[in-house]
Amino acid sequence: MARHFRTVRVDLRGHGDSPRVGSYDPLTLAADVHEVVRGGPVSASGCCAITRSSTC
Repeated sequence: MARHFRTVRVDLRGHGDSPRVGSYDPLTLAADVHEVVRGGPVSASGCCAITRSSTC
């Protein structure tokens, strides 16, 4: 996918190598992703999210 599109991987709070602090409710996690889209090189008009659990 990265060959054809700009890709950004987000390590959400409490997941992966991110520290386990604060709230983990869906609204807070969505707000974190919104901050990445708003503050980074990602166009919200062309944004696609794919999630993968570490248990997959």
